[in-house]
Amino acid sequence: MRTDYIDILLLHSPPSEILIQDWLPELFHMLRERGEIRCWGVSARTDEDALSALEIAGIGCLEIPLNLCRAAALDKVIPKAASGGIAVIIRQPFASGALLPQRNSLEEAGSDKDLASGPDSGVFTPRACLQFVLQAPGVSTVIPGMTRPEHVRQNVAFANSQPLSRDEIQSIRDRICRDKPAGSHSA
Repeated sequence: MRTDYIDILLLHSPPSEILIQDWLPELFHMLRERGEIRCWGVSARTDEDALSALEIAGIGCLEIPLNLCRAAALDKVIPKAASGGIAVIIRQPFASGALLPQRNSLEEAGSDKDLASGPDSGVFTPRACLQFVLQAPGVSTVIPGMTRPEHVRQNVAFANSQPLSRDEIQSIRDRICRDKPAGSHSA
């Protein structure tokens, strides 16, 4: 890797019995003191796991799923992390592809013209998925899944495009999340 340290070390979905061990924060503190890691945290599957992880002394970041139809973390998890100065990394803004239209590519699915006729046009794009999480207060960064170079280019364009209004995003959420489990939060 040509580096002497790890920028972010994440424990992915650790069992709760591991998270409550006293040696865990001590180990990561020692690794930080030795310059082997810069930050450590937990990648949590559920909001409950995320809230438990936020109780660990010394945690520096938290990775959680957040998307248009799974937004409950906006109510408790993200505000609690932000109040503790803990960075929030968002994964699965497209809900592992479940929120993407059935198209051949992101380019076909998400050009800016898709929302040109307004929030009630009935058109949904991946742009809304990314903008929803990027606009969320307390979010530090987003990791969208990408499998091809054109996905990277398109996601960068979505992130840098004119922000959608709260009403546009809410209208899209109302349309696509009707039959999907959603969090309690309204954007």
